Amino acid sequence: MNSSFTFLVFTFFIFISPLSFAKSLVKLTPAPKGAKAYIISPKNGETVTSPVRVVFVL
Repeated sequence: MNSSFTFLVFTFFIFISPLSFAKSLVKLTPAPKGAKAYIISPKNGETVTSPVRVVFVL
């Protein structure tokens, strides 16, 4: 293993470690009764290309 790869892996884990604990800090709440979200675009079956823009409405 070369030192550049080792440094890259080490750096990745140093920066990713705090993110693994972030989920425990966020309190999730259930959606209200009857809450719905709809995808306006792209339409069902539409072929898309990159970059894709998805439009939601509540």
